[in-house]
Amino acid sequence: LVPVMLEPMLNNYKPAPQGPVRDAVVELGHKTGTPTDKIFIYNGSKQSNRYTANVAGMFGSTRVAEGSRYYEIAREFGRLVGRAGAAKDGVGRTVVMTGGGPGIMEAANRGAHDVGALSVGLNISLPQEQTPNPYVTPELCFRFRYFALRKLHFVLRARALVVFPGGFGTLDELFEILALAQTRKMAPVPVILVGESYWRKVFDADFLVSEGMIDPADRDLFWFEESAESIWRSILIWHETRGTPVV
Repeated sequence: LVPVMLEPMLNNYKPAPQGPVRDAVVELGHKTGTPTDKIFIYNGSKQSNRYTANVAGMFGSTRVAEGSRYYEIAREFGRLVGRAGAAKDGVGRTVVMTGGGPGIMEAANRGAHDVGALSVGLNISLPQEQTPNPYVTPELCFRFRYFALRKLHFVLRARALVVFPGGFGTLDELFEILALAQTRKMAPVPVILVGESYWRKVFDADFLVSEGMIDPADRDLFWFEESAESIWRSILIWHETRGTPVV
């Protein structure tokens, strides 16, 4: 759990070098019909000092409308993170990272924009052509073709994951994060589900424990909150008790 370098994430992708890796890329290109000069290898060791950030990753529905309860909570949370992240010279900066689309994602990016803060958008190419919302910091707006790579960047960078009500896409993201945490395939981070009444109807973790499908300790991989202030406060407390402050 250390600050990560956001800019330029896309500059970490380089053409595959000669050798076995290049041979594999050529084979992949032939199978997929992709020109080999369009296939890139991610170099996770490359860093840039332009934007050093602690990331609060956010998931949630694209269908939540402006003015609704969850939209306003997400927007206020974006403001709180944005204000807290305004550190000198960007060192120790905390930013919101969303999927870059409408709904909950727009609300969080908009909240950061309200207070003049940076925010990140990891947009996804979809058949209906989801476009980035106008509140993402332009130079921190990235487009992904594959959900798996998009989720990878969330997992690599997040110091906290805040999950608002959503549909299948949100559930996919949530359960993959919980599975990675349960199996110790990722470093622990606070996972906050916003709206207890909603989430208890969506899935019953206590029932899974009673049926022996998950361990009692797995129930502690997440918790519920109801307001932007309580979400942010719980993230700060979680990190402070572990000696990994985010601001």
